[in-house]
Amino acid sequence: MKDPNRRETARERWARLGLDREVVVDGLRLHYVEAGEGPPLFLLHGMGDCAIGWRYQLEAFAAAGRRAIAWEMMGSGLSEKPLDRDYSIPAMASLFDAFRRAVGVDRADLVGSSYGGGVALIQARERPESVSAMALLDPACYSDGVGKFVRLFRAGWFSRLVYPLVPARTLVRLGMEQCFDDLAVLGWDVLDEYVREARRPGTKSAFARFEQSVMPEDPDVFEAGHRDVRVPTLVVWGRRDRVLPLRHGERLAKEIPGARLVVLDSGHVPHVERPEELNREVLAFLREVRARPAHASA
Repeated sequence: MKDPNRRETARERWARLGLDREVVVDGLRLHYVEAGEGPPLFLLHGMGDCAIGWRYQLEAFAAAGRRAIAWEMMGSGLSEKPLDRDYSIPAMASLFDAFRRAVGVDRADLVGSSYGGGVALIQARERPESVSAMALLDPACYSDGVGKFVRLFRAGWFSRLVYPLVPARTLVRLGMEQCFDDLAVLGWDVLDEYVREARRPGTKSAFARFEQSVMPEDPDVFEAGHRDVRVPTLVVWGRRDRVLPLRHGERLAKEIPGARLVVLDSGHVPHVERPEELNREVLAFLREVRARPAHASA
């Protein structure tokens, strides 16, 4: 019997509204959520997250006249989680491009958070004709600061002996405590949603593959490529981000020609902690870009 006091989860709401979608790309079953009509806009979530991380954006952007598409990348959410595939950002960017084409989108705006921001950066640099504009929310863009986690997960004693024994709730709390000063900001009901996501078969093992592979083989090439981005770009950073420091955002905004930096009073996930402010900034930026003459530069 359903508990009348339990709040409807994001997944339950989207299922009730008929927003769930699925497509097979490169032999992989990928899940996504789609709402609204109009110019397409992709929402690219971060590592350890899934479509539910866009609970405050998907329908809001749809209401603003956009076809909002929140994909769940390989290894996340309801998508397949093979362990024999490449989980690096460049490989995921290639998979995303195939996904984009599979859902019938030639050109779109991108909003990418953390790891998803790294995917957006590569998409914009390598396939600029497919990106109208992008908003990067605390994106993964520089290798310094992430090496310690990569080394830990690449250590056999940890990945094979210790990690499998850590309960899903503990992993979620540890991850969320890095993103938020106070978990009450996230909401205990939402925390429980993430615990359920972490308990899905294959999710823990896929997360280890993300950690082991997140850094490109040659990070210098990835980082140098930011200067070649010619897509209108908004960089949003949480002032209190403990996962990726604000200095990364300041550097990135200088390296991408014409990029604009907005700093919000939040941690690593401003779209969750400051959703209304974040949505205003992103939608205003995208409207501004669309209003520019076609020949205008970024």
